[in-house]
Amino acid sequence: VYRRAMSDDCRGLIGNANASLTGGFYSDILDMMTSNEYRFSEIKGRKYKIITDAEDKAIYFDKKVREPNVLCRSIEVGATGKIHINSEGFLYMDDVVKNPEQANNKEYLDKLNNNFASTFYDRRENNNAPVLIIGTPWSLYDLIGFLKKKYGDKEWFRVNSIPCYRVDENGNKVTNFDYGRNNYKSVEYWEDAIKLDDPVIASAKYLMKPMERANRPFEAVNFYRLEELQTRIDNEDAFISGACDVAVSEGGDNLAMGIFYGFESDKSLYLLDVVYSNKGTDYTIPRMARKIASN
Repeated sequence: VYRRAMSDDCRGLIGNANASLTGGFYSDILDMMTSNEYRFSEIKGRKYKIITDAEDKAIYFDKKVREPNVLCRSIEVGATGKIHINSEGFLYMDDVVKNPEQANNKEYLDKLNNNFASTFYDRRENNNAPVLIIGTPWSLYDLIGFLKKKYGDKEWFRVNSIPCYRVDENGNKVTNFDYGRNNYKSVEYWEDAIKLDDPVIASAKYLMKPMERANRPFEAVNFYRLEELQTRIDNEDAFISGACDVAVSEGGDNLAMGIFYGFESDKSLYLLDVVYSNKGTDYTIPRMARKIASN
């Protein structure tokens, strides 16, 4: 991205979750190009006249033309009609899902993915403009998951997930963030951060595991009235099964058990009964037993 941004002919697009993050990227790039710290003109070999449009978050080299050299836009606003990314350019998306609340909203994620496809990805003039996306893997249905489902079998597509620590060949935990000096973050540091955070959020933020933990998530869920299910049970042979995610005996951790009615004719599965509680086994075991007996 940096090399391409150094090209006079570059037309690059940077996307973020919202306007405040987009403004931060715009300010940082402008600082890189104008401050003495980065020596932009010295590295380029000539003095540039940097022209800016703070309202549009656009940066131009030497003169203002129809399309900027660098444009920063939020995923909510999009970039249609603002820029075409050429072969010297790039498309860079950074944390387009802001938080786990957004990630829990499948309708919002679908809208976000469609916005990316129709107002960012289609800004590329051809396949030579690279796409780089960085973000927390909040959900199997977020932007990275969406693209993985579309292009996961393509040779040019790659996803790199770097958890905060890994287990080496000897079974020892090793930090993946050893930058030396004051930036060293040990395994103990990460384990403490994970312990303090919400377990679902920590799993995504630190361990690169999306919130959906199942081996195969449901592709679609529909809702039926109980009377409709009873009609099926009366007319077809249902197989009844249960699945339980156990919890610690003294409570504080949620036990979850579902009881499912399945039908071979259309491979459908109904979730009919649920036990979900953090009250401990003195409460949950008798409750589970009653549910199993009643079904």
